[in-house]
Amino acid sequence: MNDVAVVVFSCDKNEELWPIFYQCLEKYWPNHPHTYLLTETINSPIMETITLNYDLDHWTNRMRESLKMIPNNKIVFICDDCFLKEPINMDKFSRCFEILSKDNTASINFELLDDYRDKECPYEGFRLKSKESSYVVSFLCGLWNKDKLIDILSVKDCSPWKLEMEQIHKDFDYYQNVNEKILSWFRDGGGENAAIRQGKWMHGIEDFLKSENLEVDFSKKGFWSENFWKEYREIYGHIDEMNKIIEESQIKLEQYQKELRELVDKECNG
Repeated sequence: MNDVAVVVFSCDKNEELWPIFYQCLEKYWPNHPHTYLLTETINSPIMETITLNYDLDHWTNRMRESLKMIPNNKIVFICDDCFLKEPINMDKFSRCFEILSKDNTASINFELLDDYRDKECPYEGFRLKSKESSYVVSFLCGLWNKDKLIDILSVKDCSPWKLEMEQIHKDFDYYQNVNEKILSWFRDGGGENAAIRQGKWMHGIEDFLKSENLEVDFSKKGFWSENFWKEYREIYGHIDEMNKIIEESQIKLEQYQKELRELVDKECNG
């Protein structure tokens, strides 16, 4: 495990999450490996920070170029809102490295997910992800072979969600944690992901932070709600529809321009 690092992927607008993340990391994984924070422009005083300024649609660019600056080839790649709430299961974490040592293994996902399409494997407490499974590639929290992660991130310039949804897996092997947790974080069950959703705090975070003696100004981000998500989808659904109309109009315009040029050439050469 000497070659492992913790890599926290984040963004400037989540700066207020960094002290929370790190305090929980120190409490529940006191002997954790060296930790890197990846963001756009702000340097953190508590974690070694790698800054590269790309927009969200080029998140994959920012991640792969940042990862190239990290010397370790085994990384715990974890989202900034995965606030640990229990001590790490060190025994199971240690067993992940045998799996990662296999030539074709890209990652072990630390989320507890149960997909009937996943396959049995020789490693107790883990399953081999089927290429037909949901989220073969997941960036929330897991142990990765850094070079293979960079390879995946090099396929397309896009946001993390787009890459996950398109399931660009490069035919590597991906393993799924089952039965017992390796790392446990706030709201880590039932598909809730973690503390932030669509840029908003998830409900329940108030009690969690209070139990950890941490304070946050919740008014900055506000709280997520189903109504917010419905409005979000409605707004961006309209934007997607408009973009499609614009794209179709552009194609028609180019066709008209081509026909006009052909007509002019015909008249001039006639």
